[in-house]
Amino acid sequence: MSLKVRSVIWTFLFFGLITCHDLSARYTLEHSTLEVPEYRLIDLGPTQLSPRVLSRQCWPLTLSPRINNRGQVVGNRGSCGFFWDACRGFFHYAKKGETTYFVDIINDGTLMGCVVDACGFTKWFVWSESQTYFNSDVEPTYIAFPGLFDGDIFLRSMNDSRHIIGARRLEGNRYRSMYCNHDGKVKDMKSGVLLGVNGYGNMVGTQTNIRGEQPFVWNCRAGLCVINEDESSGKPAGVKKFGFPVIADDNTVFGSYTSQKHGRDYVHGYHWNSDEGVFGTIDLNKMKISAVNRLHILVGSQDNHAVISVNHNKPVDLADHVKGPHSRWHLIEATDVNDLGQIVGYGKYRGKIHLFLLDPIR
Repeated sequence: MSLKVRSVIWTFLFFGLITCHDLSARYTLEHSTLEVPEYRLIDLGPTQLSPRVLSRQCWPLTLSPRINNRGQVVGNRGSCGFFWDACRGFFHYAKKGETTYFVDIINDGTLMGCVVDACGFTKWFVWSESQTYFNSDVEPTYIAFPGLFDGDIFLRSMNDSRHIIGARRLEGNRYRSMYCNHDGKVKDMKSGVLLGVNGYGNMVGTQTNIRGEQPFVWNCRAGLCVINEDESSGKPAGVKKFGFPVIADDNTVFGSYTSQKHGRDYVHGYHWNSDEGVFGTIDLNKMKISAVNRLHILVGSQDNHAVISVNHNKPVDLADHVKGPHSRWHLIEATDVNDLGQIVGYGKYRGKIHLFLLDPIR
């Protein structure tokens, strides 16, 4: 190799390292300067559903409100699902004798849900915003599950590449993880339940092994990676129970686990990146994590109050950051957050369960 060629290669590598370092520094700065903003509260109306079903911790199916990066929201009233955005308001999908649930929405406005008819037969579907703006007279695109009974399938999440994840019920009320690729093929996993999928198709869930229930990541390239009790890598020892994990787009997993602290049970938060082999404990003061966005902002609930955690700090009550009249509101759980910092969830308004959107105003 000539001296000139080697010089070009080393120059390329040097500037490549500088660029990577600069990106890393900007990303760190972006995280470190975050603070909890003030919000405008938008009432998305009442629902007949109970907090148990609306919670992100509900298994196997959660009917919590979800939001995409365009600020479009899907939620459920009880007998029908709804779609909302700031420009066009509400669209409700309801047909006589059927119940419709909307489960997720992705960034191009496509939503995922199911229809349950009067006989209890379930059909899962995706519905594109381009299909005449969710015209009730236009049938959605139903998902085919060859050889499987749709009533035993519970889908939880979809990403922009149309990876769909969930679980199917087996005999004895057991469950097995399943997911559909963009090509429509259904794939079973041997154990565990899938709970979320990020923008790159990497999935997070929990599985049961000899150490009990353990969070895992299914990486499209590297396969299965499970949290274990290897203390040398910073992973927890003496875990009694793991909570439901969530996954960010950079494959960092956030969740909680119960172990002993000063001789008593205590709920710890954690962050874990299987790509880098990094595990860290966070004191989130018993917060139940419902969702995470690109900036690692966590939302969820704590002692029946909707909370937010920024920069891995202890969670704060979202109600304390709402401007304007909201004294008749009790925000129970924040169920989703997008990359713009908009948050959706449910709470009580004048004694009835309502859904809400929190829109940052600074």
